[in-house]
Amino acid sequence: MPTLKITKGKLGAKTKKASDGDDSKNAANLKMQQRDIKGMEEMFWAVKYQIDQLDEFKKRLENPNIWDMIYESYDLYSNPRKRMQIELLREVIFELKRDYNKEFDGLERFKED
Repeated sequence: MPTLKITKGKLGAKTKKASDGDDSKNAANLKMQQRDIKGMEEMFWAVKYQIDQLDEFKKRLENPNIWDMIYESYDLYSNPRKRMQIELLREVIFELKRDYNKEFDGLERFKED
């Protein structure tokens, strides 16, 4: 899992404005610090977005949708694809039968009650 290590400042923290008595070096340091904080906020949201994407991919891997893997009929020109399509269709049929059996069992229990 990607991590973000923040070494300077806090997200959203405001920096002190340079006083009139400070030299230009201090003013440059403050501008650099403000840029670093803005950069950290952008990195935080980029990492947050990537973590959300990874979570979505994990969910898809845990519960794959067989319909997304089935080839279109015009894509079935090679023997390996045809064999794969047969296996995928068998899986679809199995899932349909399983869902029907679950629904039937539920209705049977309802009727018994």
